[in-house]
Amino acid sequence: GGVLQANYGISFPSPANTSDPSYYSGATTLNAYEEGTWTPTFGNATFSGTFNASYTRIGREVTVYLTFINSTISGSSGSAYITGLPYTCNSTVYGVVSLSYANSLSKNPSSGFVEVSSNYIYMRDGTGYLGTAWLDGTSSRSIMLKASYFV
Repeated sequence: GGVLQANYGISFPSPANTSDPSYYSGATTLNAYEEGTWTPTFGNATFSGTFNASYTRIGREVTVYLTFINSTISGSSGSAYITGLPYTCNSTVYGVVSLSYANSLSKNPSSGFVEVSSNYIYMRDGTGYLGTAWLDGTSSRSIMLKASYFV
């Protein structure tokens, strides 16, 4: 079983010396849990409407959720992206983006990724290779997405 240390987190068994405080900051320790909201900024377009943006961090993994329904998008140009993630992505592994609904992007099915060493989500076409743009529309544009990445 694990060892619960109030000052360090939950440590899972390994052959390390558990009397050494550095043991409690390694890869076998769950030392972060947080829930909250974040404020997205939508790149290359102007948005108006209501959005819901939340996140959960467990250890080094962050999962963000974003929903906007029947919003207005105007002035779109260039590739679609979203900034303002609550934590910066690590420097080696891209994060993954899953879309459950999106009528706000020019190419469907669309996908995306979280850029390494950044707090950006870049939206892509169905192949994942080319960028996709936001679609202008009045009170009719929506997106529901989930992204997971490591810090």
